[in-house]
Amino acid sequence: MWRSSHQRPKVNRTLVMLSGIVVCIAIGYLSYDVTRKLRLLGSASSDNVQWSLTQTEVEFLTCWLSLKTDPVEVRIVTEK
Repeated sequence: MWRSSHQRPKVNRTLVMLSGIVVCIAIGYLSYDVTRKLRLLGSASSDNVQWSLTQTEVEFLTCWLSLKTDPVEVRIVTEK
């Protein structure tokens, strides 16, 4: 009878240690995942700015080329 009561704390200690290891691994994985997602969100904002600037440049050049090939009188444009 003494052996079973003596072995019980070892089993409990082992379960606590395994649970602790699993929790530490889960915390590490979740921290990594959150960091990765934040990094992706951070790059999306700069991509949006770059896209907006590029789009503005394309629209400006399109307008400039159309004015260069087919000039418009300023009086007609301001009357509309």
